[in-house]
Amino acid sequence: MGQTAVNPPKVAIVKRVAKNIAARPQHRDGYLNESFPRRKSLLNFETLTDLDEFDYRFQKQARNKEDASYLGKPYRGSLYMNWARLYVGGRFAYATLSMAAGYIYAEIADAGHELLGNLIPFRYVPGKHHGKRQGAGWRWDMRVDAGGQEGIFEELRRQIWRYEQERYDALLTSWESANRAGA
Repeated sequence: MGQTAVNPPKVAIVKRVAKNIAARPQHRDGYLNESFPRRKSLLNFETLTDLDEFDYRFQKQARNKEDASYLGKPYRGSLYMNWARLYVGGRFAYATLSMAAGYIYAEIADAGHELLGNLIPFRYVPGKHHGKRQGAGWRWDMRVDAGGQEGIFEELRRQIWRYEQERYDALLTSWESANRAGA
């Protein structure tokens, strides 16, 4: 199967939706999974790309405060499955916001998980330390039970994950190149 260039969609936040949100004092800024800094809201961004790039830089700055050696990767679109609550046409709605590459990556991951489960039926079972107190929290120790095929299961899962990451990286690279070319 040959690769084809895909023009990335120019996704704009619908100003009408943002104005509906702003018109309701109790929902002035809508709600995204992340808080906005003081005096920032959806109304400050023309496109989802603008919002995403702002959030990317904000998160990178926060990580640098925690770890001065953190370099991060260049921005190539990082909006991935962020949920939002909005008013659309006067009706309250939930939305999941992703760049196109993130959406396709999620579809590939779902298909990979389903394929793996069809090849090797499995379930997660509590390990011997699951739910035990650890420091100020509780230990999460869930194990895969694949009917004695755990080694094969883990190897297939690792290969599927590698493939998903390669596809995601290729999509980001392709669309970033198309954006730079003005497509």
